[in-house]
Amino acid sequence: MRQLYPFTSHFSLYFSSYTSYPWSVQAPSVEPLHDGRFRVRKPRGSEVIGYAHTADAAVALVVDNLPAGLDPAVAHDQVSC
Repeated sequence: MRQLYPFTSHFSLYFSSYTSYPWSVQAPSVEPLHDGRFRVRKPRGSEVIGYAHTADAAVALVVDNLPAGLDPAVAHDQVSC
């Protein structure tokens, strides 16, 4: 997960494979809830993976659901076409 670029949007934490916009979100996202918990969602969708009572537990859910073979984040100008 440390290889990805973190950014926030609409009160949620996302992790991108690009270091600038337009983002390429391939990891789950973390959304804080009003009751102090966190909701972890699948990338590019609204399907919920789970809920966590702490930020550490939410990040652990993200790590457990990272896709295999994820490369480090790069700038758009480093992407080969």
